[in-house]
Formats: sequence, C-alpha cells, structure tokens
Amino acid sequence: MVLYPSGQAGQADGLPRPALVIGHVHDESESQIVEFADDLSTAVLDRATGATYPLNRDRASTEQFLQAFDEYIRSGPADAPPMTLTAEQAQNLIARFQAGKITPPKPRPRPVPHRTRVKTLRHRLHEIDPDALGVEHWWRTPLEEAENGLI
Repeated sequence: MVLYPSGQAGQADGLPRPALVIGHVHDESESQIVEFADDLSTAVLDRATGATYPLNRDRASTEQFLQAFDEYIRSGPADAPPMTLTAEQAQNLIARFQAGKITPPKPRPRPVPHRTRVKTLRHRLHEIDPDALGVEHWWRTPLEEAENGLI
C-alpha cells in the first residue's frame, strides 16, 4: 500500500460520495485508496467493480496501521533472497567472499516469536482504530494473513 504525500491527491470518479484518491494498494489501475470528503474516512476502491472496502476513520489511522504492519514485519525473521547460480558463478562468488570483497550482512536482532508479534499487532491496531478490524473492513484480510504467517 502506498499513500501519496498530503496535497498530491486527485479526485476519485464514479463514487456516490465525493472523495480524493490518496494512494493505491498494488497498482493504481487496480485498487485506489480514497478519502471521503464528508467524514474523512478512508477506503479501498476496487477499480474493476467500483466497490469500496472501509479502511479507517481517517488518514492518520491508515498511516498508523501501515506503521504497525511495518513493525510487525521488521520484528520477524529476515528473508533470505533466492539465488540461482551456475557452478562458475558460485565459485566466483565464493572466491570474492574469501578474498574479503563480500562481507556477510550484519546480524539482525533475534526475531520476536510469531505469536508475540501477532498479539502485539492486533493490540496496536485495536488501540488505533478498533472499528477497522470489523468483518466488512479491508484490514481483516491482511490481519488474517499475518495470523497465518503468510506475511
């Protein structure tokens, strides 16, 4: 999810309520983040169907939710990037490492256990905007994915 800097919003078209486009989820052409003019609540707009899915009571809460998910992800184990190398490339990489031209990454702090990370995330989200965790709200899916260890 990407939120545009304040002041860079564009008008959202085709909605029953006036709204500004303040960001997007994956791609601007698929899902946009909108802020409704009447109550300043935020929602995800599915561009293909025109359906909206509530996010938060306001932009500040949406930003705080994103921060909470960022902290959840950063407190977990580091992702090891996949590498596919030929035998020659692997030998070259090993030689460069042995020559000191490649240094291992600095160790990250010990990851927080998954159950603790999810509990902290859920608590933090509830403190920020408890209504945003309702069944009809967009955040329900990413929270479920976090609980299942998918993110």
